[in-house]
Amino acid sequence: MIKKAGLILMLLMFIPAIVCAEEAGLIVAIKGKVIVLRDAKTINAILKDKIFLKDTVETREASRTKMLFRDDSILTLAENSKVNIKEYLYSEDKRGKSIFNLIDGKLRSLVGNSEFEVHTPTLAAAARGTYFITYVGIEEGIPVSVVAVIEGFVDVININPAIVGVVRLERGTMSKVFENRLPTPSAPTPPALLKELLNTTELQSTPEAEKTLPPPETKAAEQPAPSPVPTIEHKEEIPLTPPIVNQTPPNTTPVTIRIPIPEGL
Repeated sequence: MIKKAGLILMLLMFIPAIVCAEEAGLIVAIKGKVIVLRDAKTINAILKDKIFLKDTVETREASRTKMLFRDDSILTLAENSKVNIKEYLYSEDKRGKSIFNLIDGKLRSLVGNSEFEVHTPTLAAAARGTYFITYVGIEEGIPVSVVAVIEGFVDVININPAIVGVVRLERGTMSKVFENRLPTPSAPTPPALLKELLNTTELQSTPEAEKTLPPPETKAAEQPAPSPVPTIEHKEEIPLTPPIVNQTPPNTTPVTIRIPIPEGL
């Protein structure tokens, strides 16, 4: 029995650490009134506040916030929106996983170095190294959620496990998921809708704040100069959208963002 326990201990020493990081991220930009619900307490958020596992971040009217997480993911929450950090497993070897529960409103997600999911009352969207927007609403009296992909790929399913079916979305496409229905087939995102989603989830960061977070329980090193803004490639066949500023993950995970360019905007 002792030998078996010792063998298990030795094996565990060689398994890359994946830990449940209670300190998940940091608020890097804020506009208006933003609150954090934590342990039945309501906290008025300020710039550079830490975000922890199980926190719920909520924006009020005419308010927005941007959060940077340890896996280099960047989330921007639009006004009148609410998101819960449902699960956050951080791993330096890119084997971590995060799940964010969008309860209401709109959320822009620039995915970093881990498995990444956004859940809503009607859908689950899984992505990795992707850039997309999710929003929750009511249509014809029925709860509905929408995923619109700006870059990369996102797999969408109904949150109800009894509704079986996956829709894969690529750049410039979207899908709606109504309560207890299969996701609608992938379709081009209307230029006007894409422009609205980008505008309502845009918030520029303070350059000093948007940096790679230090490892848990260590002090941050001296901050380097801000990373250069990425070059946005435009294509004539895709509608023009506003440039995304300061949305590039830190230099450890370079991401090239290609925004569709609609004609006539």
